[in-house]
Amino acid sequence: MQYVVNDIEELDSQGSPHITQHLAFRNYLLKYPDCVRQYDELKRKLLISGVYRYQYQAQKAPFIRALELEAMKEKV
Repeated sequence: MQYVVNDIEELDSQGSPHITQHLAFRNYLLKYPDCVRQYDELKRKLLISGVYRYQYQAQKAPFIRALELEAMKEKV
């Protein structure tokens, strides 16, 4: 799997905003384990509630977006 990470980081160096945002989110989670726990708890609650795939994605989107914004602030 290491080659995938290197490929993503190579794409980031080429200026892809989506990849830059994705890597910032990943790095933010690596830096803040409490956020990982919160994200995991949210996903577990959604799975237990039995929501459908699109609802699952939509309901975790605000949490993800908030962390992405924080991550991008730190990246600057």
